[in-house]
Amino acid sequence: MNRTEEFLQLYKKLEQTAVMEYNFPKDGKSISRLINLKCYKHIRRELEYCKEIRNILQHNPKVNDEYAIEPSNAMIELLSNILKQIETPKKAIEFAVDYNDIIKAYIGDNVMDFMNKMDNKKISHIPIMNESGIVRGVFGENTVFQCVLDEGIDEINDKTRFFHIKRYLSLDNPILEKFLFIHKNTLMIEIEDMLYNAYKRNERIGAIFITENGKEIERLIGLITPYDVIGYK
Repeated sequence: MNRTEEFLQLYKKLEQTAVMEYNFPKDGKSISRLINLKCYKHIRRELEYCKEIRNILQHNPKVNDEYAIEPSNAMIELLSNILKQIETPKKAIEFAVDYNDIIKAYIGDNVMDFMNKMDNKKISHIPIMNESGIVRGVFGENTVFQCVLDEGIDEINDKTRFFHIKRYLSLDNPILEKFLFIHKNTLMIEIEDMLYNAYKRNERIGAIFITENGKEIERLIGLITPYDVIGYK
């Protein structure tokens, strides 16, 4: 097999992998769709370059039964490296905070203690857990604001426990923020789409919780924030 045939074979495998990994339609436009994905903007030029060469080879007649050009070894290596990246797309769990490292609270814990922890660690949200490791609510910066706005500044003091402000900890309080649950194999590109669609709906996503199958009733595995998604590339 010469380098031209090797290049075309690798390119075909790249197209097939893109269709399989991202559920693209089988319409011959999978590489163009890859080029438009935000998670691959760092290799966009390389993808476009490979696409141009492939089109030259595929759509132009041979001369004396030979291809007009032959890709270099460096070009073959470039395409091989791109293929490896597409074959192993980044999963959210790789960038999430592991369950054991998450600062989490229980309904009977002291609110002020955890507000101090949030300030020291520079974190914006703390999941409120039950004994089985299931998320029952979330305490965040907006929780404090809404509670003080509704109840007054005296509502949160050094004796306040989370059960005192339970109604502000709900996972389904549209006044504050939305919280997503995703399964453990969710790709980072999928989360990007979730956040973008939420932005278009003028919704604010506070945190994203990872469980086995993406259900609220399952034990928490990890936590990822929109800031983690912005900085993962």
